Amino acid sequence: MGPSDPAQQRAIIDQVRAQLGATWRRHGRPAAAAESLEDNAAQQRVVQGKIAAAEARIADLDMQIAESQRRETLLARRIEAKRTQLRQLARAAYAPRSRRSLILAESQSWATF
Repeated sequence: MGPSDPAQQRAIIDQVRAQLGATWRRHGRPAAAAESLEDNAAQQRVVQGKIAAAEARIADLDMQIAESQRRETLLARRIEAKRTQLRQLARAAYAPRSRRSLILAESQSWATF
C-alpha cells in the first residue's frame, strides 16, 4: 500500500509526471502528436472534400430526377391525349358501319312483316 499522507501522495504523483514528461520529450512525442494532429486535420479536409463532392452529385441527381419526372408527366399527358384521339377515331370509323348494320337489320325486319 502507498503512502497515506496526502502530501507524500502528491509528491509521488508530481515525480511520476515529471519522469513521464521527460521521457515524452526525450522520445519526441510532442512532435509526433503534433504531426498526428496535422495528419488528422489533412484527412478531415480530404473527407470533407469527398462529402462536398458527394453532396454536389446528389444535388445534380435530384435535378435529373426532377427533370425526368417532369418529362414523364408530359409524356403521360401526350399518351392519354393520343389514346383519346384513337378512341374518337375508332368510334368514327365503326359508327357508320354499326349504323349501316342497324339500318340493314331494321330494313330486313320490316321486310318480314
